[in-house]
Amino acid sequence: MQIIGPNTQMMNVNPAIAFQLTSRLYSTFVLPKRIYAIYFGQADIAWAQAEFNKVALHPNGREAANNCASAETCWGGLSEIDLKGNAILLMALRSPALKDSNHTSGTIESHEYSHAIQGSQFIGTAKEASAYCCTKAYMPWWLVEGQAEFSQAAAIFYSSFADYSLERKNDVGGLKGDSAITDAWLETFLKPAASSDWSKYDNWRLYDVGFLASEILASLKGPEGVMQLFRDVATGKSYEEAFKGIYGISWSEAVPIMAKTISAMIRL
Repeated sequence: MQIIGPNTQMMNVNPAIAFQLTSRLYSTFVLPKRIYAIYFGQADIAWAQAEFNKVALHPNGREAANNCASAETCWGGLSEIDLKGNAILLMALRSPALKDSNHTSGTIESHEYSHAIQGSQFIGTAKEASAYCCTKAYMPWWLVEGQAEFSQAAAIFYSSFADYSLERKNDVGGLKGDSAITDAWLETFLKPAASSDWSKYDNWRLYDVGFLASEILASLKGPEGVMQLFRDVATGKSYEEAFKGIYGISWSEAVPIMAKTISAMIRL
């Protein structure tokens, strides 16, 4: 269901395609039963918050405003699920004069819907109470965001490697030439001492490093292997147990290999 603000102009003429393409990546997993896609621009912040409040489990009253702080930054998205298995997507849109490909290609829909699929793996489990909005309580933060970034590229640009590569470049280009991103830095980032440590980093590292790490995992066991991590953790395994069960190697052994691989990729 598309719910569009009274003063909001859509830029993606058929967003349903993005949901369909993303579902294909994870067709063997629990998928949202219904999608509430709320679109709004800066003139419709109050309207969007009211619509979100109708369906969200625990709205704080600031979700719409936080994703549309100014005309230039009105482009963020938010994804939740309800405990009936429905996806709730709140998506801020810039004015058409400031539009970009993220709002015309379907990548924003794919990204947020990927989060809804992640959360859907927790429905009906002992962990659903906080995972409706916050799978980062159980999963590596970079995996939550990185898998969604990888998914939007793989789903939307599935028919063109050149287009996929361009989307990938747009996502991870900021890593090029950053001398601070060493093998050791990557190992510490991928496997911090505590999950709260991720809050110390530039937030975009969850997306760009996360994209590359998720791409590595998908290259080994397909996109479904990455989503299986969410399902296995949701149904009782630790992340380390789930990882070894899927990839056949311990997480501690995998981290330095992944770090070296990512380091090599960003220096190509």
